[in-house]
Amino acid sequence: MNTFPKLIAVVGMPGVGKSEVTTYLERFHNFARIHFGSVTMELLKQRGLDVNEANERVLRENLRKEHGMEAYAKLNLEKIKAELDKGRNTVLDGLYSWEELKFLREQKIVPAGFALNVNLEVLALVSPKEVRISRLKSRPTRPLTWEEINARDYSQIENLNQGGPIATADYFINNDANVTIPDLQRKINEILGIRVRPTWDHYFMEIAKVVASRGTCDRKYIGAVIVNSANQILTTGYNGSQPGQPHCSEVGHQMENGHCIRTIHAEENAILQAARNGTKIDGATLYTTASPCWDCSQQIIRAGIKRIVFGELYRDIRIKESATANKIELVDFGKYSYEKLWLKN
Repeated sequence: MNTFPKLIAVVGMPGVGKSEVTTYLERFHNFARIHFGSVTMELLKQRGLDVNEANERVLRENLRKEHGMEAYAKLNLEKIKAELDKGRNTVLDGLYSWEELKFLREQKIVPAGFALNVNLEVLALVSPKEVRISRLKSRPTRPLTWEEINARDYSQIENLNQGGPIATADYFINNDANVTIPDLQRKINEILGIRVRPTWDHYFMEIAKVVASRGTCDRKYIGAVIVNSANQILTTGYNGSQPGQPHCSEVGHQMENGHCIRTIHAEENAILQAARNGTKIDGATLYTTASPCWDCSQQIIRAGIKRIVFGELYRDIRIKESATANKIELVDFGKYSYEKLWLKN
């Protein structure tokens, strides 16, 4: 029996992460992706015009004069119907205006083989403006200046009526600076009711984050988890003071050469815990929310750990050299593809 297809529109202001969401749904969950802006590119090529910002803008304006503010919904309607008739879940990338949303909902699209019309659901992403500005200024293609970002914000709200779909969305995701790509994907899965399991690396990195929440030095909360080849947790550690000594959270930092020396680092604590309990960690994998410092990396080498998975590269890049020299696999978790984060069962 065919599953009734979903129709999702992903909306939000520039820089909130819409492309990240639609790409994830397309590549990992096999959603058909309808990019509204592709109509512009197709028509420019048909008319023998160069694809550039000026020509794109003129064509967009002309299409809206001819078809109304719902132009792009009208021009993509047959593509949407075709994908839904195949029974494919479909995500709309580039729905902007209130008129586009109203037009599509008024169509009452009934996919082939079903008696009910599909319900267009709207997923809105929101981010603080300073976060959006940072992303848009540093993106690899078409980076924008602050003035261009501000002008685009005003234009999309005042001229494209973008506020309506965002304000009336069925679901909201806060994609601020602290939200990682796996965090964002997890929220999408939960909202859409998609069942996925984390891979082992993802699973242990999530545990490392929880361990980090026990840290007591607010300069950087770090968590570490050491795991054997059978995917069994051997020991954990977070950055905190020696037993019986006051914590940074209680008496402040003890600074020396720009570093707080009051705490024992997370990786060191995990290794010491293993030693104290007589737990063998030779050949194990260490998961840490941030890459180890130089001193910790030396202890990791001496302990015989053969694989390090880190959440972010933090300060001391010499860890790369020492890992290579000692044949330790060094893995940047932040660069993992969808397939290395989730299992489809």
